[in-house]
Amino acid sequence: MRSRAYHVENAAIQSFNMWKSTVKPHSGLEFGNKRRANLKYKLSVREKERYNANSFYDSLNDALNTKDMEEHGALKSECYSVTDGHCNDTNIANRFAEVFKGVSCLYT
Repeated sequence: MRSRAYHVENAAIQSFNMWKSTVKPHSGLEFGNKRRANLKYKLSVREKERYNANSFYDSLNDALNTKDMEEHGALKSECYSVTDGHCNDTNIANRFAEVFKGVSCLYT
């Protein structure tokens, strides 16, 4: 089954082709039909983008709501032990540098 956006797009293409075949007038019936079809198509695209964005955030929210928070807490406490309770950004950065200075990097 074809989506609404597909039908709106085809209507816009057909009205454009009709407008083009009438030597591209800047007023009149064919021009008005082309403008309306084009505006409907643009509105359809924006609605689809909004729907996709909302469904992304909905699925992200669902994933976060079902996430195992005990695992998250374990990771947080592990990071806390590396920083030794430092709260200052500079002290935390220096502590991470000390802890990980022996780790080799493949991309250096």
